[in-house]
Amino acid sequence: MAETKKTTATTDHSKETGFSIDIAKLINDLMRFWWLFAITIVISLAAVEVLQRYSVPVYRAYMTILVDERGENNSKSSMMEGFGLTPGMRNVDNQIAVLSSWDMINHTIKQLDFHISYFVEGRLKDTELYGNLSFEVAFDSTHAQLLNTPFQIEPVDDEAYLLTVTCEQGTLYSYAEHKMMGGSGPIKYSKTHKYNETVITPWAAINIRSRNGEKRKGLFFVFNNPESIAAQYKNSFWVSKTNETSSIIGLSVTGTNHQKNQVFLNRLAKEFIDANLNQKNKIASNTIEFIESQLVNISDSLRNVGSELSNFRTSNKIQSISSKADYLFSELQRIEKDISMLKINKEYYRYLTDYFSSDSLPNGIIAPAMPVFQESGIRQQIKELMDINTEKLTVTNTYGQPNNPLVGELNSKYRIARNILIQSVKNNVQRVDENLAELHSLKRKTEEELYSLPETERKMLGIERKFELNNEVYTFLLRKRSESQIQKASNTPDIKVLEAA
Repeated sequence: MAETKKTTATTDHSKETGFSIDIAKLINDLMRFWWLFAITIVISLAAVEVLQRYSVPVYRAYMTILVDERGENNSKSSMMEGFGLTPGMRNVDNQIAVLSSWDMINHTIKQLDFHISYFVEGRLKDTELYGNLSFEVAFDSTHAQLLNTPFQIEPVDDEAYLLTVTCEQGTLYSYAEHKMMGGSGPIKYSKTHKYNETVITPWAAINIRSRNGEKRKGLFFVFNNPESIAAQYKNSFWVSKTNETSSIIGLSVTGTNHQKNQVFLNRLAKEFIDANLNQKNKIASNTIEFIESQLVNISDSLRNVGSELSNFRTSNKIQSISSKADYLFSELQRIEKDISMLKINKEYYRYLTDYFSSDSLPNGIIAPAMPVFQESGIRQQIKELMDINTEKLTVTNTYGQPNNPLVGELNSKYRIARNILIQSVKNNVQRVDENLAELHSLKRKTEEELYSLPETERKMLGIERKFELNNEVYTFLLRKRSESQIQKASNTPDIKVLEAA
């Protein structure tokens, strides 16, 4: 009866829990197959050891940069607000896209010494080395070099080494022209050379330069395709804002060589900062160039009129004029100064029409001259065009798809904004012509009053008027050029590194 109750209780318990375990049987089975568990544990530990010892480690480098988002008020208070980057360029999201674009990464790789990778042979894996080698490779960039093929370097003594290269079919690349140069065919090369001696073959032109340190065995190097290296870094590169309300950007890259990861990030940040400053300086340079083109014309006129005035005073022995003549002279001087400034504005509008009529502009960076005396509405329209163009370049560089619907939409917005700008320029030119007509009419009336003056005094007034007019315009342009040059010299990038890689 008791056993029946116990069995019933066990059954009831099994029903409640859903399963039952026979502890005694389990222990017995474990003891019978203990050797199997022991072998499994040993194999697992050995596998972990092999994995840790022979797998290639992957490292991650990280850095942060700060993007200075300048407000519109700050740019308006500047003497030359065109020198600051446009709001689109200062936008953090746009900066992130530019920073991670193919052009920026590819340009950075070309500035680094990543064209050659150095390795030391291992029994199961090869380890990449960077820096502190017993030799370095210099190569002729104009000569075709063999890609992705090991160049074995075995030291013979302190003065010589054995160079061994073997491949069935190699690919040649020109670093100077940045393009493939065909195939090499089978190569089986083994020859002793001296350090610091140039070695020239149909598939390489190199110079192995000896450095201080022990000459290790088992070293080799490989020429890399810069575009392939850039693609690797682009695929392993990550960039984003540290948080949504911050203009601090975090950059990271993963790779098998931690030193190269750090070097890449630091150089990428430098190239990014330089590109930011170059964009600002390009606008400043174009502005200075425009002002200087106006100075050339004015300086020639000033020189000729100065000589004419000096000769007239000497030959006619007259040095001063009457008060009425002085008044009329001042009035004419003011009128002609206004006429000259309107002509400069008209010349600037002609420059804008030519600049933005080029069909090649949407494929490049826009950085027109933006002098301080230009009309504010035109200035704002130029900024809008620069914003649209920057966004289009950002999308194209990031996704590399010129047929992207967003690119088509931005191209359409660009054409509309450009047509609006050109029409505004035409309207401003029309207003300038109307103002010029009024000033010319006022000038004729003032000149009629001058005809009542003695002929000698009248001629001298005319010469002095031309001289003073040219002198004032020349001085004005000199001052603006000086201010522009000072502004350019004081330009600073909108980005700075907070934490190096």
